[in-house]
Amino acid sequence: MTSTQEKVDGIVVVPEASHDVLNLCQLEDYRDHRRKLITWMRHLGKDPENAEGYAHDTTRQRSYKIDAFYRWVWEYEDGCTLAVTTEHADEYSKELAYEETSQTHKAGIQKAIKTLFKYYRYEKGRNLEWDPSIQYSNGGSNTHQIRDFLTMAERRKIKQASLKYGDGIPHPEILGENTVTNRANQLPESDDHREEEYWNGETDAVRELLEAHEVQI
Repeated sequence: MTSTQEKVDGIVVVPEASHDVLNLCQLEDYRDHRRKLITWMRHLGKDPENAEGYAHDTTRQRSYKIDAFYRWVWEYEDGCTLAVTTEHADEYSKELAYEETSQTHKAGIQKAIKTLFKYYRYEKGRNLEWDPSIQYSNGGSNTHQIRDFLTMAERRKIKQASLKYGDGIPHPEILGENTVTNRANQLPESDDHREEEYWNGETDAVRELLEAHEVQI
């Protein structure tokens, strides 16, 4: 069914894993909700008051994470519902602690859920302000991220440049975005971070770092 999946701006509306667990009536409701959510994220999600949406890749990644959250809620409640709550989000965050995924990945999931709650606040008038009981970070400093993505030769060049030019080398945040973007050019055609081939020393999936930096490629 993959070839016939409905998409909004190239983003799958109902991923196959959710399609397979919903009946026809539930599927129509969920499909309608997802269409509206993805469209809102692309055009308004980042800053609704100034009509600024998220980049395409950020929207795609968060939409998949939100879909996974919904499936967890359906299993938790033993039934399909769109009425997710901050209590659901806290319980989901607790379960993430036992998963063997990076802090960046877990932080990305929490960002996605916060985006969903923002949608409900702005578009549905629901009072959903979430302060997670467990907070995940983006996996450390920019230095850590840069180290994971630069080769030894590139690191030597940066060190030489710092000795020669001092403050004239790029700011670490900019350098981090550039290295993440360059690494992303080698991504496989998949939305699943688990299918990425990690370089030696990498601890976070490139897609997760793209989302964390909100880099568009």
